[in-house]
Amino acid sequence: MKRTGTRFRKNKALPHYDCIVIGSGIGGLCTAALLAKARQKVCVLEQHYTAGGYTHVYQREGYEWDVGVHYIGEVHKPWSVIRRVFDAISDGQLQWAPMDAHYDHIVIGEQPFRYLAGREEFKAEIKRHFPEEGAAIDRYVELISEVSQKIPRFFAGQALPRTLGVLYNRLRRRLFPAYFFQSTRQVLEGLTENQQLIGVLTAQWGDYGLPPAQAAFMMHAMVAKHYITGGNYPVGGSVRIAETIIPVIEAAGGQVFTYAGVEQVLVEDNRAYGVRLAKDGHEITADKIVSSAGLLPTYQRLLPAEVVARHGLLDRLERVAPSASHVCLYAGFRGDAASLGLPKTNYWLYPEFDHDLSVKRFMESPGLDFPMIYISFPRPRTRTGRAAIPARRRWRSSRRASRSGSSAGRAAPGTSAATTTRASRRRSARCCWRRCTGISRSCAAPWTTASCPRRCPPSGSSGTRSARSTASNTRCSASSSTGSIRRRRSGTST
Repeated sequence: MKRTGTRFRKNKALPHYDCIVIGSGIGGLCTAALLAKARQKVCVLEQHYTAGGYTHVYQREGYEWDVGVHYIGEVHKPWSVIRRVFDAISDGQLQWAPMDAHYDHIVIGEQPFRYLAGREEFKAEIKRHFPEEGAAIDRYVELISEVSQKIPRFFAGQALPRTLGVLYNRLRRRLFPAYFFQSTRQVLEGLTENQQLIGVLTAQWGDYGLPPAQAAFMMHAMVAKHYITGGNYPVGGSVRIAETIIPVIEAAGGQVFTYAGVEQVLVEDNRAYGVRLAKDGHEITADKIVSSAGLLPTYQRLLPAEVVARHGLLDRLERVAPSASHVCLYAGFRGDAASLGLPKTNYWLYPEFDHDLSVKRFMESPGLDFPMIYISFPRPRTRTGRAAIPARRRWRSSRRASRSGSSAGRAAPGTSAATTTRASRRRSARCCWRRCTGISRSCAAPWTTASCPRRCPPSGSSGTRSARSTASNTRCSASSSTGSIRRRRSGTST
């Protein structure tokens, strides 16, 4: 099991930090690492057994799944903001593998469409399906670029003092084009009347969670521009994100603790000064408290009730509707990416071009087909090859091979043949159990070579396992409704 972070112990934590960050998702880790770069000691508190949030991985019966990372755009461009941020918070240790140029495959009804990496390539491919809509397609690509260029100015109010920020936000409608305040469907219907084209151009709506009529065009444009030059995946899997960020936090004297759920944020004189942990009520103080646990948990559970009531925080939540839930299925397959023919491409499946209508129908009659299914295969993207196999498993296999080849069939001086045979059988059973326990941890007794489901060779055989006994494990994650099927090979033992 790949775990990141350090299990919380009172004697490992300092009594006071420069900052406490609640939650170790990518937002919390990024905040902590940037503060660490400013030489601040940061304590990250995570209630889960591993840090990383949706970047973490988990294992079951020998398979390994990434839980949340699908693909990341623009990190292949060294000058992009997101790449520079990742390089900063990981000290340049996080590497990226590109997906196929055909990074998103759209199927609407029975009709396939391709999203190709590159602005010109993207436009040419969409025009191939809609040759009469060339002007609308060109203008659409221009618009998403315009929005992305103006986004820093749009959110500048958040960086200003509170009074100036409020004033700036009230003036934004006069400072920015109308499409910044319209829905995705409104903007696209101003470009074209072709509803099929609109359905194709908004086929990534699962990335931001709302169909075109409900989603702000600003959000759609940021996501579409983010991916238009292609997608990427962390080399070594999504777990490498946390693995490369945590050392930066620790190098500045900070710590990332797991099994450290926060019960309450401590507030005095209208100022947060610390946290109380759910376990044993241990308290830690800091100059700054950052909650990366989410808006609802922060307002409803972490902040004291009197503070929430005094500032009317729950009243504001009435204007925020919860987004759609999703079902995520993680499936494992035997075979490697090459033998299974797995592409470095995402698949988006829709029943019809009108995404708003299909979502509306499903919400009214949940028994209908899902309004969206997303399938992805992370493992072919990681470019790790045999490195994906746990190192200890490879080392044990090599050691057993050399040991069996050098000592097979030989009894130690003063040892009877019967004793040697019994010892060989015990060693064989032990080796098989060690090799295969990751496949079935529920098995109470160690397997023998005869019953081993992976058909390990006897300990007295020379060399490694035969081609007949070669087994490989693959992992796939799938999410339906508004989620994703993702797959990744956990390891191939040969």
